Amino acid sequence: MWCQIVRNGVPRFFSVFIKTAALWVAQEPHGGSRTGVTDGVHRLLDWLERRLDEEWLPCFFYPAINVAAELTADQRQAIIGSLRLVREHLSPLLMACCEKLGLSLNTLLEGRPTEPLSERQLRLRLGRTLLWHAVVEGIQIRPTAPCWESWWNFAIPRLARAAPRLLQWYHHMMSGTHRQQCFLLMAWSVVDPADLAHGEPMTSPVGDAVTLDVTPLTRLLTDSDLVLPLGEPAAVAAWCRRERPAGLTAEPDTPRGRAELLLRPELLLRALGEAVPLMKLVWREVDRKEKEAWEGNHRPPATYQQCREVLEEILSCDLQHWLRRDLPEMDGPTVVATAGLWRRRLQQLLSGDRLRAAYDAAVGRWPDRWQLLQHYLAEDDTQGKSAAGAAARVSVW
Repeated sequence: MWCQIVRNGVPRFFSVFIKTAALWVAQEPHGGSRTGVTDGVHRLLDWLERRLDEEWLPCFFYPAINVAAELTADQRQAIIGSLRLVREHLSPLLMACCEKLGLSLNTLLEGRPTEPLSERQLRLRLGRTLLWHAVVEGIQIRPTAPCWESWWNFAIPRLARAAPRLLQWYHHMMSGTHRQQCFLLMAWSVVDPADLAHGEPMTSPVGDAVTLDVTPLTRLLTDSDLVLPLGEPAAVAAWCRRERPAGLTAEPDTPRGRAELLLRPELLLRALGEAVPLMKLVWREVDRKEKEAWEGNHRPPATYQQCREVLEEILSCDLQHWLRRDLPEMDGPTVVATAGLWRRRLQQLLSGDRLRAAYDAAVGRWPDRWQLLQHYLAEDDTQGKSAAGAAARVSVW
């Protein structure tokens, strides 16, 4: 919803405006009761409108910087007008954002209710929605999903040497297991335990922590909720009873059996492959689309040759034209001097082995604390070898 200020002549937002407002609003005392998400968004919009009206939007990390300093009066007023329009239509816009993010509203709108749902009904439907997403996300981003191939190529060269703990955190944060746990926790937070417990214990101590048992949550799921991920729930249940696969300790139509089956992606896909072959093809297509989506976002680092070609292309361009276009406030002599300095520095970097040494230092600077390099790095013989060794080339293990 928040992007550029102007696109095709239509005023839009810089995302940094919203991020800045969110950081500042988070520091303020609540100042009264909050009724939900919409109330919080209203506070953010109000704060941002006041700052734009005052012509000063302070950077959160350095308040002396005015983030909106480059806006003209017309642009500022256009953005204020858009803020008011967003405020006026906030609820449908938030619902549209949920749909755009892949958060299906089908369960919330089930039966097309003509009267507003009670709070209890709404909470139960939201719990079902979140639980359903926990199942689907667990399958889509399971550890063996093909989408991870592009992620390994993207993340390992950047983080394995420099920040192995960050690599571990990044992988966990992206994983279907983590996302599944987040959805389950959200489901527990919106549902009244009295609607689920039926006398069963909901928590269990693990050391100094307390864990929530997901089993009662599965009582929320209806037969219609299971059709999309399973295709034929009855066929899957029959296969589980017949085969008794490892990891399934209870009947598949019991809360415990549902939890064990639905929240174990590999077991669930195995059951689908045996019991509902068509669903195996469906999830294979989901895997393909997810892999393509990740490939667009997680690209491997540029090779030495790619870096060299980019620098050579820049060197062949009219650097003075670039400077005049991007820095119109720079006077003529400064443009000429800056372009000349830029050109000389590029020529020096491209001469001899300087670029090779800089590239090798960038990709081989840090110790291999996890001893992972032997598994995914290989020498790139196509570029020749320097004294420090050849450039790294990624291959997925």
